[in-house]
Amino acid sequence: MDRPTKKEPAMMNRCLCLSLAAAAACAITLAAAPALGQGCCEPAGGKQAAAPASEPRAGVKPATVNLTIGGMCCERSAGAITQALKGLDGVRAASISFERGGGAVEYDPARADPARIVEAVRAIKRMSGTGTYEAARNLLAERVTLYEVPLVCPAAPQIGCGSLAKPTLAALEERRGVAEAWLNRAGTVLAVVWSEEATKGQREEGARLLADRLASAPKEVAGAEREKRLAEFLGVSGWYRGAAVDRLSEHEAGVIAARLVRRIRAEVSVADDKADALAAALEAAMKQRFTDSAGVAKLSKEQLADALEQAGRPHLDDTGAAALRKAVAAGLRPRADER
Repeated sequence: MDRPTKKEPAMMNRCLCLSLAAAAACAITLAAAPALGQGCCEPAGGKQAAAPASEPRAGVKPATVNLTIGGMCCERSAGAITQALKGLDGVRAASISFERGGGAVEYDPARADPARIVEAVRAIKRMSGTGTYEAARNLLAERVTLYEVPLVCPAAPQIGCGSLAKPTLAALEERRGVAEAWLNRAGTVLAVVWSEEATKGQREEGARLLADRLASAPKEVAGAEREKRLAEFLGVSGWYRGAAVDRLSEHEAGVIAARLVRRIRAEVSVADDKADALAAALEAAMKQRFTDSAGVAKLSKEQLADALEQAGRPHLDDTGAAALRKAVAAGLRPRADER
């Protein structure tokens, strides 16, 4: 499910709050995913472990993913996996059973996805052999460098810019010594997870590449601020890797679409149902272009304006279409009087 890489398999999608006494390693497979591992110990009673977690956002229908997990050696293994899934942001409920060889996970699609759920299970492999959550956390922390980066989205300042971040994250992961590269939701901190074999020289090369991509040397996060940001990174939400930054671009599209519709309605009367349809059409047009890695760099303001007018025209009369053109001409970024 996750993006293939020539480097080591994806490590923890952050450390998860559980404690395992390591004994043997059991092979775990998730459908077509690569083989994983699980530390196990003496059996515990019960046939399955179920854990309710976060509630879904209003209006978002929960989804379910079914996992086939082979090689669990005891019910304790199933319980450990369930606890890992329980800690994942957006997961409502998890029920993993040793007897059934897997189970179901219910999640909020706006906050989680199957790939992140798989990586939560992979986290258990990383913790096997370390003994405790703290030990696993410390081992990972030694391999993480955090940088302050200017990747905030100008049109939606509360989030990072996916179209700017995606090529940078991809370029970093192509470098030897880099296992993973992540951006926080705010677009202010980039985390590089170095491979276990990364040399000092490879780390320096990675830092130089990042400086080249940003056109300035990024400041490494240190001291108390590093501890704060590292704790956030070792959590289970609010960070994006690779193509997952498209979720930021999609959110950006929604923010801009809502802004344009507000501008239009300030000029002309638009019924609520038509305004909703217009916002959805504008959002879809921008999503398509913002997440196209090959095309976003070549997309001119004129081309985007034409695409938005084409998307919005079926929902507006001539007066409304003129208001749309005016709204787009004012720019996609928020004005001083806009949020």
